[in-house]
Amino acid sequence: MRANFGFILRVALLTGLALGCFGCAEEPERIVGATTEDGRFEVELEATRDWVRPGNSLPIRVRVKSLRGKLEQPLAAELVFVVNGGDVDPRSLFVEFAGMADSLSFGAETLYEEWVTFEAEDRVGAEVQGEIHALFLDARATLKIRLTPPYEEE
Repeated sequence: MRANFGFILRVALLTGLALGCFGCAEEPERIVGATTEDGRFEVELEATRDWVRPGNSLPIRVRVKSLRGKLEQPLAAELVFVVNGGDVDPRSLFVEFAGMADSLSFGAETLYEEWVTFEAEDRVGAEVQGEIHALFLDARATLKIRLTPPYEEE
């Protein structure tokens, strides 16, 4: 009888762990961010909502912040998007920060902000989630978007 109790306890524990890990899938976040390794910049993606229907679009706000205030020297770098489950327009952004040393430089002082549009694929198959990876210098922010099936007409 004691061996059966131990077996039942182990099965109950494993079942509880499985339900905790797989049964309660985490909802995508509307705002995600990442910081460069040197701590100088933060990349942030903000969706207007965390889901989109197939074939529809979703506006995404892209921010690059200088975490150390105004830069001494100007900086120009490309922010590239890698996408799953759809497409994004534009596919990259050219981020420019003005520097204090160059009075003729153009660009943002401490915050660069732009909008891009995620277009979900027309059909939802095995993928029920789209992803936008924003790559800037050595930072990578990943925004996950739930792809929801269209309404069914009755």
